Amino acid sequence: MRTRWGSLALTIALAGCGPKSRPPMANLDRPPRPVQASFGRTWDAVVDYFASRGVPVRAADRAAGVITGDAGQLPPGRDLKLLANCSDPDEGSFVGAARVVLPTSAVYTVTVRGDSTASTVKATARFTHEGTVECTSFGVWESDFETAIKAAAEGKPRAGATD
Repeated sequence: MRTRWGSLALTIALAGCGPKSRPPMANLDRPPRPVQASFGRTWDAVVDYFASRGVPVRAADRAAGVITGDAGQLPPGRDLKLLANCSDPDEGSFVGAARVVLPTSAVYTVTVRGDSTASTVKATARFTHEGTVECTSFGVWESDFETAIKAAAEGKPRAGATD
């Protein structure tokens, strides 16, 4: 009888040692998106994107090719769970748990590189929940943003654009 309870206790203990289901992380090492437009056109497309969506520019250094936009409070009604996972590991609220924590604010950093004929754009979003919980971006915003900038800089209408 003692062996049976010992085996059960060991099984339960080992079950808790397995890897937790973690949300997918945006590939931070992904390459920048190539744009068939000059640095100037691509930079202007980024500035226009932020301006048309009411995203204040926190810092801009055209010579370095870096611009940061502070989205502040994210608008309600968006499907925020598709952008990032803000689950707090201390509360065990990863994928599959009952508690879901959504991003409430974002800061976007965009890097533009290039010359007079071609350029690249790479975006990074830093999502937070209530300013205290760092979120893991799924890379959706970054990809959509880069696609929009590429289309705008190259002068092509964006397929399926609704905003």
